[in-house]
Amino acid sequence: MKRHPKDEAPNLFAWGRDGIPGEFKAFIAGMSGDSQGSWKYHRAGVVNVANELRERLQKQRQPFIAKIKDAAKQPFPKLAHYERSMIYMLHTYCASHKEATPPELLWLTFEAFELNENDPAPELSQILGVPHDIRNMDQYFEASRLDGEADANPDDSTLSEAALARLVGVARSTIRRWRQMKSYIDRRKQSAMAITYWRDRDGSAKS
Repeated sequence: MKRHPKDEAPNLFAWGRDGIPGEFKAFIAGMSGDSQGSWKYHRAGVVNVANELRERLQKQRQPFIAKIKDAAKQPFPKLAHYERSMIYMLHTYCASHKEATPPELLWLTFEAFELNENDPAPELSQILGVPHDIRNMDQYFEASRLDGEADANPDDSTLSEAALARLVGVARSTIRRWRQMKSYIDRRKQSAMAITYWRDRDGSAKS
């Protein structure tokens, strides 16, 4: 069999433009309610298939989730070949039409990979230089944003520990500790730079 070029997306099927067989396009069209099976982009079809597959996975995993409450966490069953194939084809279908991936498909992929919100892999956090083990992560980022906002505004003075603690709902000692962390300092600088960039850009556009 002829090997697919490494600089192109892999094709799950051996035929079809961009690796999307006409049969799959017709299937997605049908799932969107298009009885004619037109080959235009059918977002509703992608959403419906993603929702059905997500519901199927949730039902399969429910018994394992119930056991977690009473015992050590058990690994979920491995994704079936059909499930992995369908998820890949849905992403490929969207990409071939140069359309953004619908949130429903992103949720399906997110849960299929057993990811959790606000819980990236420690290794990824380390690569990006962001903290992983902070309990109040939302407040941490809000505090760094507010500090950066104050830094970017020459008319504002730096927020005091007490003022910032009240705004984000943490103790003053927490603010003091955060402000000494390199990741917080970097995040604060990024926030200030972003605010300055957009302010200068908007100002240039108006002039």
